Amino acid sequence: MAAFSAMGYGALLVAAFGILSLLTDRDVIDDPDAGPLVGPVMTVAAILFVLLVLVRVGRATPLARQRPRLWLSLGVGLGAYLVFALVGALAFSIGTGAVLGFLGFAFSQLISPFAVAAGVAAIVVTLLFSLILASRGGGSERPEWPWEHNEQ
Repeated sequence: MAAFSAMGYGALLVAAFGILSLLTDRDVIDDPDAGPLVGPVMTVAAILFVLLVLVRVGRATPLARQRPRLWLSLGVGLGAYLVFALVGALAFSIGTGAVLGFLGFAFSQLISPFAVAAGVAAIVVTLLFSLILASRGGGSERPEWPWEHNEQ
C-alpha cells in the first residue's frame, strides 16, 4: 500500500506541477543552467522520501493500533518540501559545478509554488495513507467474491 501511495504521490506531483505551470506561466525549473535532469531528480527524491516514511509508518505500528496522524502528515509534508528543494539545489550545484549556486537555487526553490505543492501533496497522501491504515484496524481478511465462500 505504501508503494501504491508513493506512486499516487508522484502522479499528484506531475498533475500539480502542470497546473501550476499553466496558472503561473513559469517553468518548474526557471534556471536555464539547471539542465534537464534537475527537475526529475528533485521529484524522485521527494517521492522516495514519502515512500520510505510510509513504509516505516506502515511497519512500525500494528494494524490494530493504527490511527490517523495529522502531525505525522504535516511533518512528512515539511520533509518532502525540504527534500524537494535541497536535493534540487544539490543536483544543480553538482551539474553546474557552482558551489555558491547551491544557496541561490535552494532559496529560489523554497519560495517556489512547486516546492509548496510537493509539501502539500505529501501531507494529503500521508493523511490518506494513515486513514486507510486506521480503517483496517480490525485486521480484516481479504475480500472475497460470493462464489469463493466455502459452503460445506
